[in-house]
Amino acid sequence: MIRIQRLQSSYSARWITPAGIFPCFGAIDSEADRRLGDALALNGLTDVRSLRREAHDPDPFCLLHGEGYCFSKIEDCSCAKDQR
Repeated sequence: MIRIQRLQSSYSARWITPAGIFPCFGAIDSEADRRLGDALALNGLTDVRSLRREAHDPDPFCLLHGEGYCFSKIEDCSCAKDQR
């Protein structure tokens, strides 16, 4: 489970605890589900610090990068370009 908090111009995100959720059949995006499984197996998303919504190419800070979203290791994504 990840806690997401909207800030003035960005979103803070913190890993809270593992959680099991029952699927809603027919509403699952199989590609997004695969990426989530890969990210959980690789890093558990425990290093997540922000939810990035701006368009960008995947980079080393991306823990889970998808269409329109990215869970990132960058603390404050409003200055993401400065942290590269």
